[in-house]
Amino acid sequence: MKRILLVLSILLLLQETKAGHISGGEMYYVYVGPGTAGNSIYRVTLRLFRDCNPINTGGAQIAPLPGNVAVGFFNRGTNATVIDSILVQRTDFRTITLQNPFSCIINAPPVCYEVGLYTVEVQLPINTQGYTAAFQTCCRINGLSNVSGGTTGATYVTNIPGTAILGNETNSSPVFDVNDTALVCRNKRFVLPFSAKDPDAGDSLSYSFCDAYTSTGPTNSATVKPNNPTYPSVPYNPGYSGSSPLGANVTINPITGVISGIAPTGVVNPSGASFFVVNVCITEWRRGVAISTHRKDFTIRISDCDFADAELPLENRSCDGFTQTFNNLTPSTEIKSWYWDFGVPSSTTDTSTQSIPTFVYADTGVYKVMLIVNRGDICTDTSYSDIYVYPGFFPAFDSYDGCKDVPIQFTDQTTSNYGFPNSWKWNFGNPATTADTSRLRNPLYTYPANGSYNVQLITGSNKGCLDTITKPINITDKPALQLTNDTLICSIDTLQLNAVGQGTFQWSPSYNINNQTIGNPLVSPDVPTKYYVTVTLAPGCFNTDSVLVNVVDFVTLLAPNDTTICRGDSVVLKPSTDGLQYTWSPPNLFSNPNVRDAVAYPTDPSTVFTVVSTIGKCNQTRTVTVNTVPYPLVNAGPDDAICFGDTTLLTANGDAENWLWSPAATLGTPTNAVTTAFPLSTTNYILRGTSTLGCPKPVFDTVLVQVVPPVPAFAGNDTLVVVGQPLQLNGSGGTIYQWTPPDFLNNTGIPNPVAIFDASRENFSYIMRTETPEGCFAYDTINIRIFKTAPDIFVPTGFTPDGNGLNDVLRPFAVGIAQFDYFRVFNRWGQEVFATTSLENGWDGTFKSIQQDPGTYAWMVSGIDFLGRRILKKGTVVLIR
Repeated sequence: MKRILLVLSILLLLQETKAGHISGGEMYYVYVGPGTAGNSIYRVTLRLFRDCNPINTGGAQIAPLPGNVAVGFFNRGTNATVIDSILVQRTDFRTITLQNPFSCIINAPPVCYEVGLYTVEVQLPINTQGYTAAFQTCCRINGLSNVSGGTTGATYVTNIPGTAILGNETNSSPVFDVNDTALVCRNKRFVLPFSAKDPDAGDSLSYSFCDAYTSTGPTNSATVKPNNPTYPSVPYNPGYSGSSPLGANVTINPITGVISGIAPTGVVNPSGASFFVVNVCITEWRRGVAISTHRKDFTIRISDCDFADAELPLENRSCDGFTQTFNNLTPSTEIKSWYWDFGVPSSTTDTSTQSIPTFVYADTGVYKVMLIVNRGDICTDTSYSDIYVYPGFFPAFDSYDGCKDVPIQFTDQTTSNYGFPNSWKWNFGNPATTADTSRLRNPLYTYPANGSYNVQLITGSNKGCLDTITKPINITDKPALQLTNDTLICSIDTLQLNAVGQGTFQWSPSYNINNQTIGNPLVSPDVPTKYYVTVTLAPGCFNTDSVLVNVVDFVTLLAPNDTTICRGDSVVLKPSTDGLQYTWSPPNLFSNPNVRDAVAYPTDPSTVFTVVSTIGKCNQTRTVTVNTVPYPLVNAGPDDAICFGDTTLLTANGDAENWLWSPAATLGTPTNAVTTAFPLSTTNYILRGTSTLGCPKPVFDTVLVQVVPPVPAFAGNDTLVVVGQPLQLNGSGGTIYQWTPPDFLNNTGIPNPVAIFDASRENFSYIMRTETPEGCFAYDTINIRIFKTAPDIFVPTGFTPDGNGLNDVLRPFAVGIAQFDYFRVFNRWGQEVFATTSLENGWDGTFKSIQQDPGTYAWMVSGIDFLGRRILKKGTVVLIR
């Protein structure tokens, strides 16, 4: 016996438990009877569901089932308020749970829901359009898989039809059965009854998935009056919709209301469950007329349970070949073994124990395939499938693009190697209607609007094969038509016209045309004629266009004037002609010798070019001569380098007659062939040469004049030495050096010679000349004072920092000192007011930018003489202001 996990046992327990988020709801009504004059009495019931074990994923706070609700009533025609709200007390409370689940289910979770009923009787005036009753709340259960948003509201409604639908009759709405304890396992096949009962005898019901409603007003679970219709849909996540709330693998039977398919995965919550909002709409029919729509909104819980399940499609009608591969539709970790029987009569070898086997059938036919999982175990299951083996079934159809409001003919072209096609189901792809289908083999269909539509044909054969093909079709105001451009022919020619489109063709006028009903007729007019063509797909679906055929008796051709160009350049030759085809020669001198305005590349001093212009059988020939002259020779001379402040001559060479140097700002005469340049920085001078005797185009050349910056000659700071002290000179600024006079120096040609003075001089000066590799040079002088005393450091006894430039700074004087350590000054309180380690720095009589008072200050100075002896001295100095 096949076991599919269906809705398992329902047990209603009348016991109070904890409350939580709303899991679903339904509102229905019963006609009670007539009320006061012109009124009817209805009993309206709201049924709310809540998971006994709700989860909180950070959304709205968990709330119990409310003790009372607010129900509003609105006119269905205008959506105007009839009754703002009625506060309805909870009239019933119960808990329903699933007990004794199938013993082979692994990891079966508890299934439990709380159900609250809220019933009220209301008297409403009899009207034409009827009424909508509504209840709204803020928050559905948390962690929904097919609806976006942390917390999504809910609106539950019931529709009471008016006299425009019912006439003098009355109606009570259908009521869904309370089959809400379904145990559904993830990625497993399930069947869920969602049927209802209608209290009105003779009414029939049809079922469909539809949008669940959200709410935009409430922000918490408090009782609030509902908003007026209409109500927006909940925001479905990609891949889901109101008509497909559980994905493409789950459907609802429109007759029985049974929901079946393979359960999706969804977003797994911490509890291990996934939650999906499902809304089922019941259309209530009376004598073939839809009188109302009833809704039930419920959250299906999908758990991480598992069981051994064998599931095959009822039929496999692909008819693709003799080799077939089989697979269980609902795999499970609980399946330990597989046993396949491929249904070949009188055969014992058509079996397999593989999980996904492949079998090759020897002949055509219909075979019943059997799969048994866990054969011989307690938790076993069996499934059967009919497979049709008739390879060579090829669905096809012909169609054409057409016009809106004009019937389009669709023609079946399906072929079958076995049997013959015997069933057709067309879907013409019009999203605006559900009546765009046909069961005819070659149907007609009329599209009401322009657009591109995907036409689908599902066709079957008498052998049970079934396959699908889809093609696009484009609908416009008129059929597409492409026509030859307006053209020109010679009076002795014949021309083929070309009209491209779908349908029949009709040309006019009939003047010199060989066939007026084909797309490519031949015409031979001897006077200019406009031909019109109409392509017709169907009556009322046509398009018209025209082509002008101009006629001439001869070709007009005027060659361009002879010209002279610079040798090596190209030239565009532009004849004046009414010709249609062109041929230039010699062809090897053209980039394209078959265009009217051809680009030529002559190299000889003189070239004669020939052009033939043609219209059909008529042609004309002309010639044009192109002379070439060489470009003038222009040479600006070699690059040069000068010292800063110097000048140089720029000399132009070549056979040009006119010269122009730039930039002109640092030139003597820019228009002379020879000019003086006096740049202050490195400059590129551009020479432009032109000739009046040959090529008129200018030729350019460039010369670089590099300017060497001023030589920074530095012989060193003036200094003091003692007799016999070696003085190390340090010159800089160039690469070649010369010191004069040579007295007392060990080398006059290096940057750093050593001088040792005797007692014959008190003052001495050296002049240093330094030169760069480019020959630029400069001079500097160093003055030397020679003491005959022993090495020492001298400090003045007073100074006057009054800003007159005389004796403003106190600084030590070092004689014969190789290393200067420091010079420090202290005030009378022993505070250091100045310190330096450089002989170049001195005290200006301030401390922290504040002028110090006149008076006596102490100083200390330290250094090491050229013999290596330390000199440490102390003393006082008088600051005078």
